[in-house]
Order: sequence, then C-alpha cells, then structure tokens
Amino acid sequence: MSFSDYRSSSVPGLLRRAAAWPFRVAAARATLNALAGMDRRELADIGLTPSDLRDVSALALDHDPGALLARRARERRRDAYAPPTRGTSASPAAPLEQA
Repeated sequence: MSFSDYRSSSVPGLLRRAAAWPFRVAAARATLNALAGMDRRELADIGLTPSDLRDVSALALDHDPGALLARRARERRRDAYAPPTRGTSASPAAPLEQA
C-alpha cells in the first residue's frame, strides 16, 4: 500500500488493518512452517522448491509470502508449457547440427 493509499483511507480502516497485522503475520508464518515440512517432491507438485521457501523466509514481516510463492509457481507452470525456444531440440535423440 502506498502513502497516497494511506492518506485516502479512513482512520477506522487503518486501525482495523493495523490491529489485524499480527494475525496476518502469524497465519503467513504458520503456512510457511507447513510448507517447510514438505519434502522436495511434495513442493515440486505445487510448483515450488526449497530455495523458494528460503527466499520467502528472508522477507520482511510486513510482506505477504503467499504473493511471492504464488508468482514463482505460476512462472514455473507457464514455463513448463511454453513451446521450446528456437535452437533447442524437442527430443534428446535428435542429431547434432554440423557447424
């Protein structure tokens, strides 16, 4: 949320948001702990890696770890179904080009 968003927000809305902050942080950290208990295969099933969890644990408390994890999983899913780039072989047994 930017400064201008805070200025245009109502005071009660800001107070509610500030009061809910510890609960949002606790919920995000509980989710992160549950993900940390998964092995590599389980994380791969949802499009994540252990390094994603390490990256998220380094975020400041006021950042939403779910947003970063969702973006990484979405990027991997998009890349997995993207057509191969020019110059790469679709099959491992394809002959090498002569230079």
